[in-house]
Order: sequence, then structure tokens, then C-alpha cells
Amino acid sequence: MTNRILLTSVADQIRTSPDLHDNQFWAARIKTGTASFTTHCAGGWAIVLAGGRFDWRTPRYRAQHARRRHVLTSAVVRPESLPDSERISLAAQRLLGIDTATARLLFNPFNSSAEVLAIIGRILATPPGAADG
Repeated sequence: MTNRILLTSVADQIRTSPDLHDNQFWAARIKTGTASFTTHCAGGWAIVLAGGRFDWRTPRYRAQHARRRHVLTSAVVRPESLPDSERISLAAQRLLGIDTATARLLFNPFNSSAEVLAIIGRILATPPGAADG
């Protein structure tokens, strides 16, 4: 069953802080000059808003240097921050209560913030129980 409350919270986060949404990364710490911030994709925000935390201590990340930016990404959640140990995509899908096809559509790394908000809007427009997934 779709977690409408969490899905609405993800949409609100993206709507109010679009600069902290980037569907390319589950989680990314970005440093440009003296500014630094963390962005998340829709699934990453679902993890964070549900109480999960990304693990920046693990070696399973990558760093990118482009356009005077340093980007450190993580796709690993700290084990103590979510009850089950599973891949990020599966954890976000489970927390949101959506099916695999919907998760693939929502977590597509090429989606803009507007596209993600439109997808969430369509999911929320479906009556509860009608086609929950």
C-alpha cells in the first residue's frame, strides 16, 4: 500500500528545496568553493525522511571533479538507521509502498524535479487501494 504521507513529504521537500534534489544520486555531498550541501534523489529523500542515514564512512562511494565541484556520492545506508539491510532502491521502494515499475519510473536518474513531482502527483491522484503499487 502506497505510503502517501511519506510520498507527500518527498514532494514537499523537492518543491520547497529544488536545489537539494538531484535524481542522479541517492545521496551526494557537493562542495563548490566555500559552499557545501547534500542532495538526494526522490528515493534518497524517502530514506532520509523515514529516518535512514547514508553512510559516508564506507569506501563504496565515488568522487567526481567537474566544473569546479567536488561531488562525493553514497549509495549505502548506515545499517543501524533502517531496520532491514537491503539495497537503497529496494528500501526506498518498500518505504514508499510502490511497485517495481513505479519505482523505476520515479527513481529514473534522468528525471528533472518537475518530472518527479508530476509522477508523485499521478501516484497521489490514484484513489487509495485502487491501484496501489
